[in-house]
Amino acid sequence: MAQILHWLAFGFNRHRTFAHIGVVLLKIHLVRHGQANAGGGDYDQLSELGFSQATVLGKRLRENGSQIRALLLGDLRRHRETAAAFQEGYDSSLPIQIDARLNEIHPDRWKSIALELARSDQSIASLLEKYKDDPSRRRRRLAAITSRVLQNWVLGRSPDYLEFAKNVLQA
Repeated sequence: MAQILHWLAFGFNRHRTFAHIGVVLLKIHLVRHGQANAGGGDYDQLSELGFSQATVLGKRLRENGSQIRALLLGDLRRHRETAAAFQEGYDSSLPIQIDARLNEIHPDRWKSIALELARSDQSIASLLEKYKDDPSRRRRRLAAITSRVLQNWVLGRSPDYLEFAKNVLQA
């Protein structure tokens, strides 16, 4: 399943132009924020690995010749931190447009779906219980729970997901 999108990098790919007929194809890079701080007190900030992921992505796109023109991102802290680390790796200060319509599932909605899944699926119930009791594997368990929650959110065609999808297209 594709991950929920948080910020977008717009660029022109020099290898996909048709200058001889006056057409330039727009290439949109869809990128989810770097790893968040699941084990810390504030999930809405990047972990050390998350900063590294975004920096490496920026560096790789620069090295591959991608010509990024601007960044479009949600209004959460982890979005801004990902964009800043990306720009560091890309070695450029790009124009940024912030649009809250790109924010994903609300944490309260995430929690309600997780609890709903736990009532009908013992494996999710077990993951939730172990997540609370054993911090040593918290990140891995959160990722597994989140994968199922987002799958349910997207495939369940919930009104809030449909609204999110519409908002992303409008942004």
